[in-house]
Amino acid sequence: MDARKTAEAHLEAWQAGDAAAVAACAGTYADPDCAGPLAGEALAAHAATTLARFRNLSFEVDRVTGTGTPPPCPGG
Repeated sequence: MDARKTAEAHLEAWQAGDAAAVAACAGTYADPDCAGPLAGEALAAHAATTLARFRNLSFEVDRVTGTGTPPPCPGG
């Protein structure tokens, strides 16, 4: 899946309130509220907690840039 489709799927998962789909769209996630990187079931649980805190969560996309596959990472 290319980067744009991944981002669209991730956004759709958040808007649908589907914590498992949110987790499936990301390999790992970390923020200052987490003890460390989250993945799999732990990430789905974190997404579910976030969704519960923000009922009726919605996003408005202002602009989408880029198409296709992202360039390779430096050194990769």
